[in-house]
Amino acid sequence: MTVEYIRYRIAETERRTAFEKAYAAAAEHLYAAPQCLGYELSRGVEEPERYILRIEWTSVEDHEGDSAAARISRPSWPRSVRTSTTSRR
Repeated sequence: MTVEYIRYRIAETERRTAFEKAYAAAAEHLYAAPQCLGYELSRGVEEPERYILRIEWTSVEDHEGDSAAARISRPSWPRSVRTSTTSRR
């Protein structure tokens, strides 16, 4: 199993709402993909502009592959929203 962590910082409130809706829609595809074992999007309480996405993959190959589920974890956000850094373990 491989766990992927993606950190996001989204300063504008309206962009946070759009971000959360987009990941809610993406969750359906993640859960439908056999290579995705679990998914969690957490939002900071003390820093509400910060999010951490945690995805459990069956393998490194599935995480880095070109599957639909792998592409969902790396969405193409507009430049104003795409302020993330990725940390993988």
